Amino acid sequence: MSIRVEHISYIYDKGSPFEKTALDDVDLTIEKGEFIGIIGHTGSGKSTLIQHLNGLIHPTCGKVTIDGVDLAEKSKAAVAKRHSVGMVFQYPEHQLFEETVAKDIAFGPMNLGCDEEEAGKRVKSAMKFAGLDYDTFAGRSPFRLSGGQQRRVAIAGVIAMHPDFLILDEPSAGLDPIGRREIFSRIQSWYKKGVFSVILVSHNMDDIARLATRLLVMHKGRLVLDGEPMDIFLHHREELQACGVDAPPLTQTLLYLKEKGIPVPEEAKTTEEAVEKMAKMLGGKTHAH
Repeated sequence: MSIRVEHISYIYDKGSPFEKTALDDVDLTIEKGEFIGIIGHTGSGKSTLIQHLNGLIHPTCGKVTIDGVDLAEKSKAAVAKRHSVGMVFQYPEHQLFEETVAKDIAFGPMNLGCDEEEAGKRVKSAMKFAGLDYDTFAGRSPFRLSGGQQRRVAIAGVIAMHPDFLILDEPSAGLDPIGRREIFSRIQSWYKKGVFSVILVSHNMDDIARLATRLLVMHKGRLVLDGEPMDIFLHHREELQACGVDAPPLTQTLLYLKEKGIPVPEEAKTTEEAVEKMAKMLGGKTHAH
């Protein structure tokens, strides 16, 4: 299964004095099994691009297909393909509206035509995935939960629809460090189990470096870089900076030390990994905590 973005452009308010090109000839293929990170300065076209991937908006020119089915069509096949891409917006808890957590998570599956028994199974499974104990949370109001718990309920609602691709737009925005770590730990766990492919939009380069297998860099509506994250962070810094973004702070520090003649593992993705590798390079042993 793959999502094919075929030379799409998108113009907001076309024909008006406020006309603005948000996407300009973007062409790429997203394969099942990838963990894709998308970065770019505010206004680069990231959010507009991901809204095309499940047919929320349709391109001004070009087309988006999933397994050859054009998402702009009104056929049953196109509707089914659109449902195979789950979208979690920034601050998804703003989308919560049902009186209980279980009802909110069941809303999507019921809309897909699941009966109550199947929807109930999906609710329990999705809550387990999201780290929400069913007996504790199912009957509670989603509006009486913490921000991190609400975020998990919103994500569980998308997971309950059994998407093949999960799109996350800044899923950790507004969360404290503990909530952020929990959300990303869950996402990484789901991905490694092969439940779905992940497309992550984030301003946090550390998260992108640690999690993504492929990186897309957007600038002024164009896809300007597409490749392995650490390769881009290490070897395309000038291009990144021209786009208003940069390598993760850890990578920047390691590259600076390397320039000063200090042997460092500039490809390290976490502080712990950097410490361990530096200890080995220096012939010692240490345990990072």
